[in-house]
Parts: sequence; C-alpha cells; structure tokens
Amino acid sequence: MMNRDWSVSDSNKSFSSKVTPVSGYMIYLYQATREQKYLDQINRILEVTMKNMVDDESGWILEDFDGNWKYLQGREDATEINIGHNIEANRSFIPAYTSLAELDIRQLRYSEAKEKPLLALGFDTCDPDANFLYGTLLEKYGEYLKAKDAYGITLTSQKYRMASLNRLALVALKEKKYYCT
Repeated sequence: MMNRDWSVSDSNKSFSSKVTPVSGYMIYLYQATREQKYLDQINRILEVTMKNMVDDESGWILEDFDGNWKYLQGREDATEINIGHNIEANRSFIPAYTSLAELDIRQLRYSEAKEKPLLALGFDTCDPDANFLYGTLLEKYGEYLKAKDAYGITLTSQKYRMASLNRLALVALKEKKYYCT
C-alpha cells in the first residue's frame, strides 16, 4: 500500500491480490486475443504464488505475508486457510498452466513445457487438457507407457477422444505393437 507521496505504507502481501487477476480476467484475455503479454503476466503471478505462498506441509496456498515473504499467521484453527481462494486457484491455475505449456510446445520448447502440465495435474489429475499435453510431451521423450496413461485419461473427454485414440495408435506403432489383445 502506498501513501500520497508514493512512499510505502504497508509492504505486506496477500494471495487475494494474486488470484483475482488470473481468475478474473487474465486467462480470458489471453484465450480471446492470444497476446503473449497476458500469458507472461500470468506466468509471473503463478511463479510468485507457487514459490512463496504454498505451505510446504499441507500444499495449501496461504493468505498473508510480510514484505520478506514471511507468513503472517492470523488464527490458530482450521479457518486459517482460505478454502475459497484455494478452490479459485484450482479453477484458475489449471487453464493458466495448460496455456503456458501449449505455447511452449508450439514454440518447440519441450523441456520448459514439461513441468507445466504436471503443475496443472497437481490441482486436478483428471484434467483432459493437461493430460493431453503431458501425454504429448511424454511421447516426445519416448516415455510411451506414461504417455498411454495420460492419453487414456483424456478418452473420457469429447474434445480429445479422437485425437487421443490416434495418439494411442501412433504410440503402438512406435512400440512396434501391431497386434490386438
């Protein structure tokens, strides 16, 4: 928070200020325009959040921090965690991570892309977008068994059903498995 003379009056940080831009409009602006600047800002927000705001023990995103990213504990009970913000992060961060991974794959930056679907799958292991992208990356690196698992999860999605069946057939050809069981 700033004073009228632009000096810092409060250097505390809050997850509320991080989740709103991603969930409220950034991901939708990127999906509508495909402008890199929105995805870059989303990536910065995600990196700050995941590096500084996640509790190592529980995996929950914590709420308030001082200027040096030291957690400011508010209460001593279960209401300490803002479950609403964690659910909102889940709903917002999955498409953000999958959009980042998709862009990396399109730009042939496979090593940079590999961790992003995993981060999305950390929020929802059955997300079809993240699983399809992860399967694509695993296939690229020759990890066919894991790729088949990822493509298998996407078979329940109308969006990926045919593409996943094709990818599974191509993996079988790469493995030289020309028979049906």
